[in-house]
Amino acid sequence: MRPLPYLLLASLTLNLAAAEIPTTGAKIARVTVYADRAEVVRRFATTLPAGEHALVFDALPGETDLSSVRVNGQGSFSLIDIRAETIQTLEVTDTQVRELSAKLKTEQVKLQEVTQAQTRNAQRRASLDKVLGRLTAVGKESANPDLDPAKWAGYLSYHVDSLAKLDQETLDLKGRDDALRAEINRLERELNQLNGNRTKSRNVARVKIEVTQAGPQEFELSYVVAGPSWSPRYDVRADTVAKKLTVAYQAQVRQRTGEDWQGVSLRLSTAQPGVAGREPELTPWALYKAEPVVPTGAVLMDEGGLAAAKPQSATTMRRGLAKQEEQKAAAISPAARAGRARDGNLRRHGPGRRHRGPLPGAARLRHPVRPEVRQGRPDGADFLRQFPA
Repeated sequence: MRPLPYLLLASLTLNLAAAEIPTTGAKIARVTVYADRAEVVRRFATTLPAGEHALVFDALPGETDLSSVRVNGQGSFSLIDIRAETIQTLEVTDTQVRELSAKLKTEQVKLQEVTQAQTRNAQRRASLDKVLGRLTAVGKESANPDLDPAKWAGYLSYHVDSLAKLDQETLDLKGRDDALRAEINRLERELNQLNGNRTKSRNVARVKIEVTQAGPQEFELSYVVAGPSWSPRYDVRADTVAKKLTVAYQAQVRQRTGEDWQGVSLRLSTAQPGVAGREPELTPWALYKAEPVVPTGAVLMDEGGLAAAKPQSATTMRRGLAKQEEQKAAAISPAARAGRARDGNLRRHGPGRRHRGPLPGAARLRHPVRPEVRQGRPDGADFLRQFPA
């Protein structure tokens, strides 16, 4: 049986080997920008001992396609697993929320005290005006009708001094009220912001590897992020003296991924890659059988008397129409044909009569079609020519 200290030491060694290694030193090496997305490559170099390790590539852009994450590199290691996911992290602690809530409560109590002082100040002003009004009233409304008018100056002076003090107190209370309300609004906004940002979504890629030989290792993590784009720009300059025209081909790149692309090897591409091997959606083309063109009765002639299209004779057209009628009659079932015959006899001869002769559905043309040909005369006048029936 192995001693307990050796077991603890082995367990501690395994835990250290499987510990996650942050890749805070990873830098963006190159970026390939397409029409509506970009492929970003991060490079990370470090020295690792032999064993299993988990590299953590944090703070991937929010629009990253997690299924596009790929890893390659150089060194003595084997890739075991790649896991890209979105995690929720607690950005604000409960202690911060409690401290801010306590400050807000204190300021709200101070505002309530100022509001009560303003109410008392208004009541004192109303009482002072009421007493002065009773002292200076005439007749029955006066509280002291026998008051010596010589004393009125003293009461008026007291009234003015009291109003001045009340006005100053009113101004002071108004200033404190405004300051407290502003502070309360600020604390409420800050508290709402803390509550709204207590959790934050982050895209993280964890790469599990096994290092076979200790030493320097170099890794490249590539991923596709949606949003970046580029468009061509042209700078045209003309030299009229030398009769030369210079055209400079430039590009404007747009990106809001939150990453810094300054000093990065940038490549522009006109390709439209499919992310994660998804095939493009094809738009089907529907093919239909062409419908036969029905011949018209009139044929337009040109000025030289030649027909633009070869006209058909009246006999040929009569035969064609008769053949169509025969085909329609043949397509009708015998039972339906017999029913139509009975209906035709009843309509033509009434009930109780017999009809002999061809059925009403027989293909007979009483009035054959006579096509008209419009022909232009040499003098410019037009006339109509009809084929005989």
